[in-house]
Amino acid sequence: MKLDDIEAFVAVVHSQSLSQAADMLALTQPAVTRRIQNFEEALGVELLDRNTKPLKTTPMGRVV
Repeated sequence: MKLDDIEAFVAVVHSQSLSQAADMLALTQPAVTRRIQNFEEALGVELLDRNTKPLKTTPMGRVV
C-alpha cells in the first residue's frame, strides 16, 4: 500500500470524479484509476461503486 494510492482515493472521494481527481493530482485519469485499483488490491475490497455517476463509495469505502 502506497501513500500515493491513498491520496488518489481521497481525491476521488472528495471530487466524486476520476477525471477531476486526476486534474487535482496533476495525473492522467488512467493513472488515478490504477492507483485506486492498487489500493483496492492491497485491502482486498472494492472501495468505489463504478456503476454510479457521480462516483460513490461502497460501504467499505466509507469505512476507509
